[in-house]
Amino acid sequence: AQNKGPHKCGGVLRNYSGRISTYEGPKTDCIWTILAKPGSRVFVAIPYLNLACGKEYVEVQDGLPGAGNYGKLCSGIGLTYQSSSNALSIKYSRTAGHSASSFDIYYYGDS
Repeated sequence: AQNKGPHKCGGVLRNYSGRISTYEGPKTDCIWTILAKPGSRVFVAIPYLNLACGKEYVEVQDGLPGAGNYGKLCSGIGLTYQSSSNALSIKYSRTAGHSASSFDIYYYGDS
């Protein structure tokens, strides 16, 4: 079940809205790319983030993977981001041997 639904490690998400959740498998880096319709923007909300700082982080990238980002996040409440185009990427990274902390990231595109 680790490669299905919101618990998958990375991939391209084309749904209008959805959720990215904790990945607990063996990979240490996961990148999700959210693609909205051309001309639309992507909105991301992280209601609560409490990762083990120094051992794991989430990075919100404004565009395709490798685009400019808003920094490495390991904690926060009520975090929101908006893309400048129809693409936004989320990277999750953790140190090998460190078990993943739980998180939920919600996204949606404007129509």
